[in-house]
Amino acid sequence: FLFLKKRAPEVLTRDGLSNTIPSYQVVDFLRRAETESDAPESTVEQIRKRVLEEGAGLPSVVREFKDSVFPVDPGQKKERDLAALLNVAKRLRELLEETDVVPHKLAGEVGKTLDRLLETLRSAAERAA
Repeated sequence: FLFLKKRAPEVLTRDGLSNTIPSYQVVDFLRRAETESDAPESTVEQIRKRVLEEGAGLPSVVREFKDSVFPVDPGQKKERDLAALLNVAKRLRELLEETDVVPHKLAGEVGKTLDRLLETLRSAAERAA
């Protein structure tokens, strides 16, 4: 609210029917792009237009601008991806053991493959640490 009041007060006068009011999440993305990023001014202006004039939602704005406005260090991305894969592989392994939806033979085969994947991911995590 304070950001809009200061930077785009005209948005606060919209009725929400004839002119959309952006969600607080997408306004926060714009705020962070303006105040916390090193993005070029032209990129910030594009975000501003998409959010305030076009009424774009958060998913499309993030998809379009996140990497250019808030770039992730390749090392951090690798660590994050590694942790995410470990979590998903562990969970899938657990689900396969608990379910009767997948035939036992297939669950066993997939489970062995998941075990190899988990071993590889754990080794990679240890090397990264």
